[in-house]
Amino acid sequence: GFSPLCQVSYDFSLTQKLVLSVEDLGENLVKQVKRGSIYELLFAESADDFDAASPVQLYMFLHKTIQEALAAVHVAQQTKPEQERIWREQLGRPEMAEVWKFYCNFTKLQNVNVLSLVQANTDERNLLLMLSFFEADNENLSKHYLPQVISNELTFRISSGYESLVLQYTLQHHGNICMLQITSNETVKTHFHLVLPAILSQQHLEELDLDMVALDKDYNVTIPEKCLVSCQRLKLQDVKFSSKQLVTLLRGIGKDKEMKEIKLVDCFKEGHSDSIEDVIKSLHVERLSISSDDLGSVVSGVLHNRWIIDLKISIYSGECLALTIPKECLVSCQRFHLDMILTPNQWMVLVTNIAKSKILKQLIVDIHHEKTDGPVDQGLCESVISSLKNMPSLKRFGMLVSNGEYPLTRSLLLGALYNTSTTDVYIYNNIEDYDYLENLWKGQTDVVPISPSLKCSLELDSFPLHEWVDLFIGIAQAERLEEVKVIANISKETDEPVNQGLCESVISSLKNMPSLKRFGVFVLDPMVYPLIRSLFLN
Repeated sequence: GFSPLCQVSYDFSLTQKLVLSVEDLGENLVKQVKRGSIYELLFAESADDFDAASPVQLYMFLHKTIQEALAAVHVAQQTKPEQERIWREQLGRPEMAEVWKFYCNFTKLQNVNVLSLVQANTDERNLLLMLSFFEADNENLSKHYLPQVISNELTFRISSGYESLVLQYTLQHHGNICMLQITSNETVKTHFHLVLPAILSQQHLEELDLDMVALDKDYNVTIPEKCLVSCQRLKLQDVKFSSKQLVTLLRGIGKDKEMKEIKLVDCFKEGHSDSIEDVIKSLHVERLSISSDDLGSVVSGVLHNRWIIDLKISIYSGECLALTIPKECLVSCQRFHLDMILTPNQWMVLVTNIAKSKILKQLIVDIHHEKTDGPVDQGLCESVISSLKNMPSLKRFGMLVSNGEYPLTRSLLLGALYNTSTTDVYIYNNIEDYDYLENLWKGQTDVVPISPSLKCSLELDSFPLHEWVDLFIGIAQAERLEEVKVIANISKETDEPVNQGLCESVISSLKNMPSLKRFGVFVLDPMVYPLIRSLFLN
């Protein structure tokens, strides 16, 4: 028999010793190391020893894997109680990881209770159990125990092709996964094409999150026309799929059903076809969030979609500058957050058309623009003000200005402040263009009118000094305003003293506001102190 060789393999796997001496093996075992026997798995090599008169004989396995496999055989030869004892002590030690895999395969996990050996409920525990059943490849055992020991909400990070095989096996034998989150390492070839068919065949999966996974171009993966029949929430972030694969996946998941949420982050790369626009247009989804550096055609598809209720779009390139704004868009949308690079006139056409909605409750815009379509159309400015002012459903309006021409941003702000339905408004000027800020209210009345219905909160940031005065006097007209939050950043240095008469007007206007309950201020310039003082007299 070769039990002595297995014993030696086990003993020196524990100590990670790869090079063995005659003393390590023993004289009897050394005598059996000869050609034609299993002991030939050990090979001998002479090495100089400066303390000895002649070279010494050293022994090594042909490969470490052979040593680990024989060590597993040694454990499997023990009684079942002894096997339990060994693994209770050794399981989890890095040097015994491969020995455990061989053991699982040799015994089909029929000699030990793996559940009693692996108890801590951690990601490491899940991976160990999954690879244990994978290596055992015991169909009946896997189908019985995997649904019990692996949660139906599974988070898994693929770091190698081997782990892709482990995940594939788990999904094939679990059957009850309802939430699956998979991340990967884009610098490692993980062979995700092995896993995807097992994912798409899941019958009970309701939520799928794929992050940084890639389909290798060298492998042809067939995505069925209808898949993930129970999926309600899908998130794809920085996935490397071809245009055809991405379109087929979105169409297959969304076919014949309404979905609750889809998030697509940096999935659209150069070279994607216009079929993306068609599939986005036809998606039956309540909440859609799209972020990308490219592909303006995605936006066109979104604007034509008739089912989206909650929408966020972030497009960071200038591709949308050629976008044609449809006259009727987002007919079902109730909450819309738009972060895009458009021309000023495109912005105003888009907002005007969106404002035709009778059900839109929230509109948030992050203004970035390119001056590519001539001067701002004053007629469009009036149209924006009128459209926003008369929206019957608008409750919350937000605007972050990173760059922009003041006719555009002024029109958006005035439209929201004039609206008699709006209850929350916040404006952030994230720019240092002082000429722009000084012109924001030029040509307007001295007092900024604010809807009396505005009641929940008003947040303002970075306006010129004279505008703060006008704004505060206007704020006092909002009879139900409960909260004001101010970042008092004076936008331009000046030696002119603060007009005390204006301060008195502010004091008189604000101190008797019966509805004001909360006031917050972050002061970045001492010139605004007289205005702040007037608020504290309320």
